[in-house]
Amino acid sequence: MDSVLDQVYWGNTVRAYLMVCAWIFITWAIIRILRRIVLAKVGKWISKTDTIYDDVLLSVVQNYVLPYVYLLINYQIIQGLYIKANVQKVLAVAMAVITTYFVVRLINHVLQLMVNGFMRKRKESGDRIRQLSGVLFVIKALMWLVGLIFSWAPLFLLLWKPFHHHRFQQVPLQLHLM
Repeated sequence: MDSVLDQVYWGNTVRAYLMVCAWIFITWAIIRILRRIVLAKVGKWISKTDTIYDDVLLSVVQNYVLPYVYLLINYQIIQGLYIKANVQKVLAVAMAVITTYFVVRLINHVLQLMVNGFMRKRKESGDRIRQLSGVLFVIKALMWLVGLIFSWAPLFLLLWKPFHHHRFQQVPLQLHLM
């Protein structure tokens, strides 16, 4: 008689699903500990320094790197399960969209910081800063457009491929020896 843990649903045992859930929970706990303890101590240490570069680096790690790493690790954990090819393709496209989202947000954040730093260094007036903020908004919108094009391209290829495959099927080469 099979144990409940050995029962198979959608190609995976209950034990495999529980292991994936456990690893996702462990990853969440580690990321939470990193945020609460390690990054908090680093933040206190950084607040005593005079430069802003370390503050910026800490905010980038907290707001962009850690959330993305958490999602990437969970994606890799889920890849350990048996997943049908169609679902695997959907997960891959979703991960591409998530990656693009974080990369575009990071680029826009860095752009904003660079422009603000440049404006502070030059001691520009409030009107000039508002003008540059308008230009920066257009640049950020273009970055999102480029990001959307790159992230949705795999989805379009995924949807187009079945139609393309049926029109141009490969015919196996058969050699007949006499």
